[in-house]
Amino acid sequence: MNLEKYWGKTVRIVDIDGEVWEGRVTGIDYAFNYDDIEYDELELRINGTLFVFPENHIKSIELINQGAKKNQGPQKNHYYMLHDLPHRAMIIKVNEWGKEFYFDILSKKWQPIKIMINYLWPYSDTFNMYDEMEEAEALKIVQSFINVL
Repeated sequence: MNLEKYWGKTVRIVDIDGEVWEGRVTGIDYAFNYDDIEYDELELRINGTLFVFPENHIKSIELINQGAKKNQGPQKNHYYMLHDLPHRAMIIKVNEWGKEFYFDILSKKWQPIKIMINYLWPYSDTFNMYDEMEEAEALKIVQSFINVL
């Protein structure tokens, strides 16, 4: 199974017990990196909690909401606040298709960026140095930046 194509995407997994799980793929652990695991593992974040699915426990996996690109409704964004020193308090918005934006305080606009791989990759120095936020909370912080400047 090619797990890489699901990296950073929102997916629906049916496990071998028939349970359905929906969340965002935030990591992949490869079996060749370990002596004690036999199968690659997919990490799925659901409402802030991380679940791990060994490849042999995944009955099926599919991308969800990818067809909404033709604007069949509003896209759902994921928001993060970064905590490492160079990016402390930076607000990141990731849309359903994996496009990333940060809120630039000076221009008061969302600007494109490619940074979340550094926070989601387990071997990165900044792994997990972020908090996932609700949209309302993130937009309230962004609005406070706009009002102050």
